[in-house]
Amino acid sequence: MPGTAARARLFVAACVPKGHLRALDDAVSPVRPSLANARWTETANQHLTLKFLGFIPRADVDTVAEIMAAAARSHRGATVSLGRLGAFPSFRRARVLWAGVDDPDGALARLASSLDRAYAARGCASEERRPYTPHLTIARFKGFARLDAGAFPKLPRLEPFRVESMTLFESVLHPAGARYEVVSVTPLGGPDPPVIDQPPVGRK
Repeated sequence: MPGTAARARLFVAACVPKGHLRALDDAVSPVRPSLANARWTETANQHLTLKFLGFIPRADVDTVAEIMAAAARSHRGATVSLGRLGAFPSFRRARVLWAGVDDPDGALARLASSLDRAYAARGCASEERRPYTPHLTIARFKGFARLDAGAFPKLPRLEPFRVESMTLFESVLHPAGARYEVVSVTPLGGPDPPVIDQPPVGRK
């Protein structure tokens, strides 16, 4: 269940089929021993982030969920597929190893943009300065890692999958690391949410 602290660390994401996540994990397993400074993302924590919100007062969590629902009603599901492996900012100076997601119609980018506008209008300005790139975070590195792009395997060809909903997650710290706990799930193209006159969402 979600945490009980005064503030909740929230983000909006789309979930990926478990079979695709297992196939991705199997594909990168051969390179794990050579990346001793990597902190690997557990399969259960892999997702397509659409909007990172940061720390939000717990009293505003319901409002955050309602904003997500309002943004979802003007979007339909998207067909996407896993793409290539990449690194932010580059393989030569990697902080993050990721698996790209091919979004041929740009549906995820439009959805992320809608969330940005909706939350900015309620006082949650985006902290992300890079253009939106749909991806799954596979690992993070302490400092920068110099990676050989040619040493990484090509990802297996998997069937495209559908994104039909958005999930509001809370990142809760546990002794073993962060766990992402579901706050609410909103189907894309859902019914209009109720109109509620509420103040801007607080954020620190």
